[in-house]
Amino acid sequence: MTSSKDSIQYQSCPVCGMGFRPWRAKQVGDHRYCMDVCNACGYCFVNPRPSLVFLMEYYSTFGHGDADSGK
Repeated sequence: MTSSKDSIQYQSCPVCGMGFRPWRAKQVGDHRYCMDVCNACGYCFVNPRPSLVFLMEYYSTFGHGDADSGK
């Protein structure tokens, strides 16, 4: 696993430590997300994993922020 202030890049499955392969990619606004699937246990995960700061900003700006307000 490699890390920067913005994301964590997995080199192996974060659950079992085995290898993985690309599974899906999704474009949301200006952001492209790649999802990988483990060859051994089948766990699917976003890779690289966005930072907590990025996720907090993303969910507050993409319509998820009003979930607690009852709207």
